[in-house]
Amino acid sequence: MSRLKNATVLLTLSLVMVICSYSQGRAASGRAKGEFVASEVCNTYLSLQEKSNPGNIMTEPGKAYPLVEWNKGWKSSEDFWYRIIMIQGDMQVYRWVYAECGTAEGAARMSAPSYPEARVLRSGKGKVVQPRVTVGMAAPPVAMAQQESMMAMPSGGMAPSGDEKYARTVVFFATDREKDDPRDVASYFGGKRGRKISYGTASVSIPRDHKMGELEKPSIWRLEFRQDPEKHVVLLGINELPAQRFYEGISQRIKNSEGKKAFIFIHGYNVTFEDAARRTAQMAYDLAFDGAPIFYSWPSHGKLFKYAADEENIRWSERNIEDFLLDFTKKSDAESIYLVAHSMGNRGLTRAYVSLLQKKPELHSRFKEVILAAPDIDVDIFTRDIVPIMAESSVPVTLYVSANDKALEASRRFHNAAYRRVGDTISLYPHVETIDSSNVKTDFLGHSYFGNNNSVIADIFNIVKRGLRPDQRPGLAKIFASDGIYWRFRE
Repeated sequence: MSRLKNATVLLTLSLVMVICSYSQGRAASGRAKGEFVASEVCNTYLSLQEKSNPGNIMTEPGKAYPLVEWNKGWKSSEDFWYRIIMIQGDMQVYRWVYAECGTAEGAARMSAPSYPEARVLRSGKGKVVQPRVTVGMAAPPVAMAQQESMMAMPSGGMAPSGDEKYARTVVFFATDREKDDPRDVASYFGGKRGRKISYGTASVSIPRDHKMGELEKPSIWRLEFRQDPEKHVVLLGINELPAQRFYEGISQRIKNSEGKKAFIFIHGYNVTFEDAARRTAQMAYDLAFDGAPIFYSWPSHGKLFKYAADEENIRWSERNIEDFLLDFTKKSDAESIYLVAHSMGNRGLTRAYVSLLQKKPELHSRFKEVILAAPDIDVDIFTRDIVPIMAESSVPVTLYVSANDKALEASRRFHNAAYRRVGDTISLYPHVETIDSSNVKTDFLGHSYFGNNNSVIADIFNIVKRGLRPDQRPGLAKIFASDGIYWRFRE
């Protein structure tokens, strides 16, 4: 076992030497600063891939070290992504790099992404502190003037001034909820319908030990009874903004992103405003999203036994969601808009989206992808009213379904068990790429797999960050059915 450990360290140190040599500027081989040779990285990866995630592999303080990461479900794949941490004096520089190993193309030179580097302070002897500012997101200020200043900064944010053990992630929101208790951040917006759409930003903590795909919260099993930003994903603050300032902030964030990207997330049933903000921040962080992350929060009551009331409210919100999507295309500079919805939120998104396409077909070029996760939609309504209109556009649609989704099974029973739901049925539709997530492990309801599992988050990462279609994405197996082709997560 010690030999294996020593071999791991030696392999890692060899990668460190490669990285250090490249970080000094253009090398004799003509490589520019920040460039790596994929084949050298792959040699280390391929030697480590059969072991568990090595986590932080440290060297002497003040020297460089890598943090190699991959999805355990990708062990059979030749594709992976990882991040490099360079220690420069008292600062650490994070870079995300992708590599394709085992192929001729994998040996080609590759560069670190072009978006800004997030810098963090080093704490203690050789100790790593997760960045306060995650790649692609700006840290929130305490004052409105600072808020507006931060929105104008590059997406990478600024260096922290303290030693907080968590990242601060800022996401944008639009909501047609009525305010409940503005004195309490957790109850700022409630479950009642508002008279207008409110706009702003939400600041959310991501703990240093955050695991990809998890939405950490207090657990009574760990004797945790209060939220702790160092351990949990916590909504720290809300800043309401006038509509004009809101869109100016989004445009400034988008301007500094690669490809002028934005994603808009619409949550499902039984979700509070607080949890919608937490989920959006977690996804943006895990996706290393360098554009503008936005969530639209409709007035779900956030209570398990309020299903019927939530159904009425998402139907009421459809017009508001459509108006917001139209305003967003007019007032933001986003050229690549990703639409993501979960559960009952798919009803609001799909109906608003197809209505918008019918009225403004020229807008389809602004949308890059539509991602439908566990849709709580009647299959027949989806087939008749939604699919034909989506199929007319050139916008790709990814549909995640699971036969083990107990929440959707309950929804079917609520509707007299007569009508299947899109999200728990492996049905194939024209112009829709169906991904069977039944093999993915998640919560006891099997309903939050799209955000709670690193396999699904990694798959979405490859859609949003790399623009890969199912045949190109690692971890997916092609399934030939009598009525067409779909894909399934490998076990």
